Amino acid sequence: MLTLYPQRGQLRMVLLRTLTLLLLVSCTFRVLAQEDIKPTFGVIDKASLQMKVCPGDSSADAMFLYDYGETTFGYEANRGIFIKTKIWARIKIFKESGLDQGNILLTYYEGAKTGAKEKLDDISGVVYNLDGNEIVTTKLDQSTIQTEKSAEGYLTRKFNLPNVKKGSVIEYSYTRFTPFLVSATPKAWPFQGSIPIQWSEYKVTIPSFIEYHITFGGYLPFYINESEVVDMKFGLKMLEGKSTSYRLVVKDAPAFVNEPFITTSDDYISKVSFEPSAYKIAGFIGEEFAGTWDQIDWKFRKAALFGEEINAPVFGKEIPEQLLDNAASPKDKMNVGYSYIQKTMKWDEGVALMPASDIKKAYQNRKGNSAAVNLLLINLLRKAGLDCDPVVLSTRSHGKVFKDFPTLENFNYVIARVMVDSVAYLLDATQKFARPGVLPEYALNGFGRVIPKVYQGHFIDIIPKDANSTLVMVDAEFLPEDGKLKGKYSASLGGYEALDWREDFASEPDKKYLEAFQKEFSEWSIKNLTVSNKTEKLDAPVSVKCEFETESESMSPGTYYFDPITAGKMKENPLKSSERIYPLDFTTLVATSFIGTFRLPEGYFIEEMPKAEVITLPGNSARFLYQAKQDGNVIQVTSKVSINKIKFLPEEYHDLKEFFDRVVTKHAQPLVIKKK
Repeated sequence: MLTLYPQRGQLRMVLLRTLTLLLLVSCTFRVLAQEDIKPTFGVIDKASLQMKVCPGDSSADAMFLYDYGETTFGYEANRGIFIKTKIWARIKIFKESGLDQGNILLTYYEGAKTGAKEKLDDISGVVYNLDGNEIVTTKLDQSTIQTEKSAEGYLTRKFNLPNVKKGSVIEYSYTRFTPFLVSATPKAWPFQGSIPIQWSEYKVTIPSFIEYHITFGGYLPFYINESEVVDMKFGLKMLEGKSTSYRLVVKDAPAFVNEPFITTSDDYISKVSFEPSAYKIAGFIGEEFAGTWDQIDWKFRKAALFGEEINAPVFGKEIPEQLLDNAASPKDKMNVGYSYIQKTMKWDEGVALMPASDIKKAYQNRKGNSAAVNLLLINLLRKAGLDCDPVVLSTRSHGKVFKDFPTLENFNYVIARVMVDSVAYLLDATQKFARPGVLPEYALNGFGRVIPKVYQGHFIDIIPKDANSTLVMVDAEFLPEDGKLKGKYSASLGGYEALDWREDFASEPDKKYLEAFQKEFSEWSIKNLTVSNKTEKLDAPVSVKCEFETESESMSPGTYYFDPITAGKMKENPLKSSERIYPLDFTTLVATSFIGTFRLPEGYFIEEMPKAEVITLPGNSARFLYQAKQDGNVIQVTSKVSINKIKFLPEEYHDLKEFFDRVVTKHAQPLVIKKK
C-alpha cells in the first residue's frame, strides 16, 4: 500500500486533497471528468493551427496543448528491473520568441554497462503549419538527431524540429529506459512550467514489490484523479502481482511566474514526485528505506563527518583563555567562542550539511564549507562546557523541510544552537559580521531540527531576530533661481540592512562603496561621504552621511516641481501578476522610513500641500504613513512603510498589491513650488 503525503510547503486545501488520494489506493473514481482529451500523435486539428493567442494569457509566446507522460516498470535479463517512461509533447507557437520550443535537448545517463545506463528510444517529431486552408506536415529527419557528451557520465540527444515558425504546432515523443541501478525512482512530473499548459497528464503504474512516498506539490487542483488495480506482467514470476495504476490530469495550468517573495520555485510548482519507501519481493529479502526521525537523529550522531567530528579533538592551547575560565559566564564564553571562529575561519561559500573532510584539516587550513565552519564552532563551544547542539535545516533555495517524511535529504545546512539561562541562541559563524542570534537570510526557512548529544531530536521554529530596517533623513534647501536642491543626507541601516552592508563593504576599500553609492544616486553630486560603525558595534546600525547637490529638470519660470522622496522611493510595485495562487514569504519584517526637511527661500510658497495618507492592512500586517506639513518656510515630508508579518496567504494578495500601488502613487506625487 502506498503512503501519500502532501508536498512540503503547502498550506490549507492540501489536507483535503491528501485524504482524497489516500482513498485512491482502494477505490477508483474520477473528479470533474466532463471532458477528456486523448489525441493521436501525427494528427492535428485546424483549430489548433488557427489559434492566434493563448486563452487566458495573451502574453504567452507558446503553450503546451498536450503534455503527457506515462511510467511503467519492466524487467529484462540484461538490464534487470527498469523504469520505462513515455513522453509526448504538443506545443503551439504564438510568437517569434517561442520558436526555441522546437530546439530539443534530452539528457540521459551514459553508464559503463547495459544494466547501469539509461537509454532513449523511439524519438519522433512532427511540425504542422497551415498553408491557406491546407495542413502541411513536416516530419523530423532521424539523421539530424545528434548525440553529444554533456556533464561527466551523461549524454545529450539534441535535435531541431524542422520548419518551425510563428503559428506552428510542434510535437515530439520519446521513451526513456532507466535501470534500477541508475535510479529506482520515477522522475518528478511537473504539471506547470515556464509556458501555459492546456492539458498535462501523467500516468504511473506501480508494482506491488516497491512502495513509494508520493508527494503532490503546488496549488493547482486535479481535473482528473483516478486509479485502478491492475495485473502487471514482468516475465519473471517473483515480480508479478497486483499493481496500482494512477491517472492524474491538471487542466489549464498557467505559466509559473517566479515572482518576488518566495523561497524556491520548487516549493510552489504543481507536480507529483516520488521517494522510495520500501521494497519486498515475495520469498526473497526486503528493505525499508524510510525511517523515523529517531533513526535520522541517530544517523547524524554516528556520521563520520558529522556527529563524530563534533566530539573530535581539534583545538589546542591557541584558543582564547576565557573559553576555559570557570569564572567566565556562559554568555561571555559563547560570545568569545563565536567571535573566535568568525575571525579565524574563512568560509569558502560552499553550502553543505557535512564538511568535505575532517574539520581538524579545515581548522588547520583556516578555511572550509559552511558545515566545517559551524561544526568547528559546536566543537569549540562544547569544549568550553556549553550546552551546544547542531541544528540541521534546509536553506531557502533548497526548499521546505517535509516533516512528515523523515529523510536526510530534507536538509542541506547546519548551524549551532546554544542554551544560556534557558535562552536559545542560533549561531552561524560563516557570517563574520552577524551578532549572536542572527542567521543569514538564506537560512531563514521556517524551522530546523536540533540533534542533541543523547536525547531525542526535535524541530524548532527559526524566527528572524532582526528586520530589514532603513531610516533615511534629508535636510536640504531649495535654490530655485539655480534650479538646484542642496543639503545633507544621512541613513541608518539596521538589522539585515546593516548585515548586508557589512558583508558587501566592511572588508573592502572605501572606494568600492563610494562607487556603489554614486551609482544609486546618479543624479547627485556627492561630497564628504562617510560611514561610521562599520563593524565596531554589530548590534547597532551602520550610519552613512554625505553632502549632495542635484539639479531639477522639471522647472519653468517661477515654478519648481519637486520630488520630496529624494531617497528610498518605491518606484514600482514589486507584485506584477493580477492573480496569485501561492503564498508570499518576505523572509524578515521590513521597516523603511524617510524624513525630509526642506527650506524654501523668501518669496516662494507651496502651491498645494499633499494630503496625508495612512493605510493599514487587516491585523496591522502592513502599514503606510505619509504626511507633509509646513511651518513657515520649512516643509517636512515623512514616509513610513512597514511589513509587520513575514507570510501572507494568497487571499491577502490583492490587498497587498493595492497597498504597494498606493505607496508607489504617493511616492511619485510632486510638490509644486511657486514664486510669489
